[in-house]
Amino acid sequence: MSHIDMNELTNPPIKAHQTTNTSQTLKQNLIIKIIIGLIVFFLVLIVIYTFTRPKKATTASSTTGSVIPIQSADVSINSDSFDPTTITVKMDTQVNWTNKDNTVHQVAADPYPKDNSIPNFNNSIILHQGDTISFTFKTRGTYTYHDERNPLSMKGTVIVQ
Repeated sequence: MSHIDMNELTNPPIKAHQTTNTSQTLKQNLIIKIIIGLIVFFLVLIVIYTFTRPKKATTASSTTGSVIPIQSADVSINSDSFDPTTITVKMDTQVNWTNKDNTVHQVAADPYPKDNSIPNFNNSIILHQGDTISFTFKTRGTYTYHDERNPLSMKGTVIVQ
């Protein structure tokens, strides 16, 4: 007559291959979770980059829906200067600053460090090589600006007539 242990019926002994399978499953689940987490992280970075990158505008729509060209002027950002240093434009002209240098630059309104002489000008955008920031001047006046990274040596002026 054999002896039956009731504990073995309710809690069968764990065999070595069962433990290995369980630990492998846990490792696989962890790897899958890490991969999904990395995918979500990179998707969030792409979305943030897409919505924070400055956009170039070349046309404007009137209230009738027709497209009207915007007057524009371009300023290149070089390693140690703005080119041209001074530009004269008409009201409602869009000025485009493009970083032609291989280091980052940041166009900011004078005076340094307040950076507040050009109303509604976004001074916080960092421009990498090839990036452009644009601003439309709607009021007559003389506006001075600088590179926030080189405020004493890199200066420029926009004269709006």
